[in-house]
Amino acid sequence: MNAAAAAIADGDQETRVPEDGPADVALLGTTVNRLASDLRARVDQAREDRRTRDLVLAAMDEGVLLIASGGEVRYANPAALRLVGRIAAEHRGSTGPDAGAYVPPSLRELVETAREAGSVREREIEMGRPSRTVLASSFPVGGEGLALLVLRDVTEARRVDSIRRDFVAAASHELKTPVASILAASETLSHALDEDPEAAHRFVGHLLRDSERLSRIVRDLLDLSRLESERAAFQPVLLDALAREEVDRIGERLGDAALSVEIESVPVTVRGSGEDLALLISNLLDNAMRYTRPGGKIRVEVAQQNGDARLIVSDTGIGIPSRDLPRVFERFYRVDRARSRDTGGTGLGLAIVKHVVEQHGGRVEAESELGRGSRFVVTLPTPA
Repeated sequence: MNAAAAAIADGDQETRVPEDGPADVALLGTTVNRLASDLRARVDQAREDRRTRDLVLAAMDEGVLLIASGGEVRYANPAALRLVGRIAAEHRGSTGPDAGAYVPPSLRELVETAREAGSVREREIEMGRPSRTVLASSFPVGGEGLALLVLRDVTEARRVDSIRRDFVAAASHELKTPVASILAASETLSHALDEDPEAAHRFVGHLLRDSERLSRIVRDLLDLSRLESERAAFQPVLLDALAREEVDRIGERLGDAALSVEIESVPVTVRGSGEDLALLISNLLDNAMRYTRPGGKIRVEVAQQNGDARLIVSDTGIGIPSRDLPRVFERFYRVDRARSRDTGGTGLGLAIVKHVVEQHGGRVEAESELGRGSRFVVTLPTPA
């Protein structure tokens, strides 16, 4: 009985003591066996609880670390390992002089600040390669100097915030220019109506031009907002027919600008939104018209290559410097700001093109030679 009890104490959950012999001894054996069974049930429950905890923490996007008073890491979930870096299993729980070296100094400092304050402390920290922005929260737990460190990767959120701020600033600037011009022209017009009819007529032209520009900016902003917030219903679309319709639609404008256009197409069907694809083609044509001098030529091609649909819009315009090519699809980015404003460009057309292409699972590329023209190539998947 002593030997069996010692084995149970050492962790052998299968050993049982005999329950025979004198009544007192048999009762003692039964009690020991019941305690052994209860101990086994508790150990199994603890294991199951730990497995459940590990599953929950492993599924979290936030990193969770439990750090002892000496700086050693008692626990780290997978997200924490990705954010902080690999913490070797053999070092967890170590208490040597380098025990805290597996947590960056900035995080150790935050943990100590939280311990001293006895409350939650937060800080945004740049860490890792490539650099990530991490929102770290630390607070003491228990009475043994333990601290919980929760890490949340906010790199993408901060990037989106930055884009949103830049967009609002750029949109405000772009809207401010025509609005200020409209106000100035209106004030001047109110004084010139009676005193200088010729000047009044000139300012009416300014008003119309800036009003149209303001309308285009608002329209493009609304298109961008819709593309970012809504998912259009997809259906089979004849890309070649759509391209011909858009070319026909701008025929009068092409004549006024003294530009010629040629279109070469084969029947190609894609799956997508006819409205959005028409918007894509319209913006590519509009971009080509604005930057092509009178007498120039615009060419539209619709073809099928390697199982994909290809839409190519090229022109003989002023071209794009090579340094600007990577940025032409950014919102409000203009290669030549002065010329763009003169031609009524909003700086949003190619950004809209990129959004439409990405929503349709495709890609768009810009090729150009300064002074000799540009070529935009859109590749879209075709239905299987």
